[in-house]
Amino acid sequence: MSRFFKPVSVLLLFCLVLGLACKEAAPKPSAVSLTDDLGRTVTVKGVPKRIVSLAPSNTEILFALGLDNEIVGVTDFCDYPPAAKEKQSVGAPFPEFSLEKIVALNPDLTVAFGYTLPDIASKLEAQRIPIIVLGAKTVDGVIANIELLGKVTGKEAKAKELTSDMRKRVDAVIAKTKSAPTPGVYYEMDATDPTKPWTAGPGSLIEDLIRLAGGENIGAKGPSAAYQISSEELLKANPQIIIFASAQYGVSKADLTKRTGWDSIAAVKKDAIYPVDTSLADLIEVPGPRIAEGVEKMARMIHPELF
Repeated sequence: MSRFFKPVSVLLLFCLVLGLACKEAAPKPSAVSLTDDLGRTVTVKGVPKRIVSLAPSNTEILFALGLDNEIVGVTDFCDYPPAAKEKQSVGAPFPEFSLEKIVALNPDLTVAFGYTLPDIASKLEAQRIPIIVLGAKTVDGVIANIELLGKVTGKEAKAKELTSDMRKRVDAVIAKTKSAPTPGVYYEMDATDPTKPWTAGPGSLIEDLIRLAGGENIGAKGPSAAYQISSEELLKANPQIIIFASAQYGVSKADLTKRTGWDSIAAVKKDAIYPVDTSLADLIEVPGPRIAEGVEKMARMIHPELF
């Protein structure tokens, strides 16, 4: 029996060592080609070791993927997680990033967002610096962006873990609101002109969150993803829920109820008015890993009876 066990054990050990050796020796892909949200084909050679993020949402994604050490540059607006504020800033999107600062950081990958100035990509490409432009307009798009960055940075397993949790949380909200009524929701982005405030229109991330949370965006028939809605249009829509991110800029619930004709709106009559401060806006408006929590927060405002 022992004569049989020893040779077999040695053989198994040899095969195991050989298998591990072969696995470790397997060549890693020398380059990853992908299509970003602008439809551009981007090729990234090797696993990026020095990454510059040109948007708060991308910074959040990169940190969530565990790329703390690889992030060498961010924007003035990148403040989450707190560690982001310790990174070198390359400026703000408006009027323009500092190309010199970006190049000086010697990145092997730059990740931008849709609002990035259109010529930044060509400028960085001229410097042979790969740039991926993301621009998710839906929660599914955010999830896809996370998985894309996971693939290009060698963090596919972490990305799958993260997005799996996000999908479960969003699916739980959908399941809970599935049989509930679908109230009309007005989302106020800015009220610099209270007679024509800015609201979320069709194709916006906010509209997708409202839909996932069991509501209907009253701005769905507007001309663009963000537009100024007239008082007449708003009163006619008669939203049952009002969510106002203009609270970040000093607008109060009392200010809303004092607007001409607003006392007739269903949401005002039943006091279904919810302010969005800066911390909540980060969950709702930033297309990053916390967007699933944003859907949950939105659902609590639209369907407080269920949550």
